Amino acid sequence: MCWGRDPKQAGKRQRRHQLPIEEEESFKWLVSSRAVAEAQKLCPDTMLVSIGDREADVYELVHEALQDPRGLKLFVRAERTRNRKVEKKGLWPSMNAKPVAGLLDVSVPRRGSRPARAARLQVRFASIVLSLPEDSKLPPLGIWAVYAREVGYRASMKEPIDWMLLTCD
Repeated sequence: MCWGRDPKQAGKRQRRHQLPIEEEESFKWLVSSRAVAEAQKLCPDTMLVSIGDREADVYELVHEALQDPRGLKLFVRAERTRNRKVEKKGLWPSMNAKPVAGLLDVSVPRRGSRPARAARLQVRFASIVLSLPEDSKLPPLGIWAVYAREVGYRASMKEPIDWMLLTCD
């Protein structure tokens, strides 16, 4: 699927919370996941996973993915500014309080002027119930969260890895 922003839609961001999801830019993620769900029905012996970046951190997308346990799976990087809550606490502090499940060494490729490097990640995971956004009529969602946070990095590091990944199985 290919998508591009319509120049006529400039200024829509300020009123996005007043719009139904079908009129928001984020709706493209639901359209994409629905296409994957249709493909999943044609391939019942194959697990299809819809993967999204922080822009795909849309409550309606997760809700829809949870509707059919045999349907598509979802893997999304959470957007910190969405201010997700777990039991009235922020998602990041809540997950940071979980025990470290393990350490993972990863190679981080060069990006722009940032050189390639090796990074060590603390990994935590838990089954959580996401509280619903204030303006939502949807129910709270039971999903898995995986928190990968870089440790032991140099003080000069501008952007250590700090990723929250959400998935429903």
